[in-house]
Amino acid sequence: MSNDWIQESLSKMSLEEKVGQLLMVFFPNLRNPEYHERIIGEVLKYNLGGVFHSSLSKEQLVSFTNSVQEVSKIPVMISGDYECGPGWVVDGGLRIPRPMTRGYKGDKELEYNIGKLIAKQGRAIGSTVTFSPVIDLNKDKLNPDVNIRAYGEDVDTVCKLAVPYVKGIQENGMLACVKHFPGNGATDMDQHICTAIIKCSKEEMWENYLEAYRRVFEEADPAFVMVAHLEVPSLATEINPKTGRIVPASVSKEIVTDILKKELGFKGVVITDALNMGGITTHYSRQEVAVKSILAGVDMLLVFNDSDLHLEYNAILEAAKSGEIPIERIDDAVSNVLAAKVKLGLNKDRGFPNDKELIDSLFTPGKYDNISIDAIQNGITVLRNRDNILPIGNIKGKKVIVLSTFNPDEETLTIQGQELVVMRDKTPELLKERGALVESFIIPLHMKISDIYGIIGKAREADYVFFNFFIAPTWGIGTLIPNKSSLRFFMFGLLNIETPVIITAFGDPYVMNYCPNAKVYMCAYDETPPAQVAAVKAWLGEAKVTGRSPVTLKGIFNAGDGIDL
Repeated sequence: MSNDWIQESLSKMSLEEKVGQLLMVFFPNLRNPEYHERIIGEVLKYNLGGVFHSSLSKEQLVSFTNSVQEVSKIPVMISGDYECGPGWVVDGGLRIPRPMTRGYKGDKELEYNIGKLIAKQGRAIGSTVTFSPVIDLNKDKLNPDVNIRAYGEDVDTVCKLAVPYVKGIQENGMLACVKHFPGNGATDMDQHICTAIIKCSKEEMWENYLEAYRRVFEEADPAFVMVAHLEVPSLATEINPKTGRIVPASVSKEIVTDILKKELGFKGVVITDALNMGGITTHYSRQEVAVKSILAGVDMLLVFNDSDLHLEYNAILEAAKSGEIPIERIDDAVSNVLAAKVKLGLNKDRGFPNDKELIDSLFTPGKYDNISIDAIQNGITVLRNRDNILPIGNIKGKKVIVLSTFNPDEETLTIQGQELVVMRDKTPELLKERGALVESFIIPLHMKISDIYGIIGKAREADYVFFNFFIAPTWGIGTLIPNKSSLRFFMFGLLNIETPVIITAFGDPYVMNYCPNAKVYMCAYDETPPAQVAAVKAWLGEAKVTGRSPVTLKGIFNAGDGIDL
């Protein structure tokens, strides 16, 4: 019956309608109900296959989904980036800690339950596809795009957790999209900015990055795969004559059709990563990308230019009419998209949101906080603790200095409500609540050397110094190196004073590369307020610390290292 629906739908569609099914379009104004009518008009005009949303409220998504599914000729897939739960982009949704926080413990039941809750909350408000999990292996300490978004650096860790996560999602009504094929993590380049080069040999790719995909395909059968804008010379030979470089994976027939579809046998929907990334825009025009990716074997384009999406649409349409793209390739791609809609049951219920009572129940404030808190607390890892400085115990009346440094552009971004906001360090407040006498400083990119020495002088007179690093992958930064002022504190002797200095990585664990002789080094792998609460508890002995590192920093610490407190 479901196959009948696919064939019937395909047979009734004009070529123009088929082309629209190949586009998943990001509409930045989805959060504003005043724009819903215009957006729905675009969906109907082009018969779009899907819509991608960013930060908004659940009420806004429910309203839009109800409206668009009521009038669309073919039900529309609604997608979101739920790597850290719906709460990453939906106000009041489940917010889970970064995958690396959950990496070493390897709690398969937890990952399944996380996937289940993502699906329950997502489907309740009309969302049907999550662009997660990341199954990259983070091999490069300077990778600015993966890092704490990965479970770890080895195939076993990643697959052990990604498989139940995918099952939890897909056995509860949503579809999962694994990314970033054929495997990111072994580069210090950012595909948001340029085509990141993966220098691994063919053997390394198959034994590690592609092996992760093979195992996840075999054991979990994810419905979507996202192909990245990566240059992988060991897997592709085609040269872009305009640049003289290997073509990105996202437009490579050798990678998409020959490896992903034929050798690995993937039968689901292949979707590009966002088409506004420098990894592809530095190679081709938008029209060229649209045609070339479909010819490569891609089924859907993730279009990020909603105001003139006709550029991609018309390019594919004209190429199909001229015969440049065979109609068989168009029909194959549309069939894959329709098959995903059948998996979701959209051919039966159109994917309408649940009633308000069920939504309110699933989004009850605090209902699932224990999942996030437990995952973070279990992940906290102490990699160095000379002189048993931790746990501190009673800090009441102690003089404390807290130093906070953020991403190199001085912004570590997070979602709060419906907006991207700059992360702030809450630990000074938490320490004050426990009676500490706290003086805190944000360490910006630019500081006078005299001011740095002045703070070090104050640190000498303190009982404890907490140096907190909030370094996390953020769109288009291209580096995770801490800013120069924060590193000058090490350079100018902060680690040489008698006062105990506790360094905590709220995010990137590889910051220890810049302070390998730190007396105390702790990793939370997550930059959010719950992670800060967990860290303070660990500092003060209010919670056990049993975490182990899921990654290696060569010559400094290894995967599996960690100290129990």
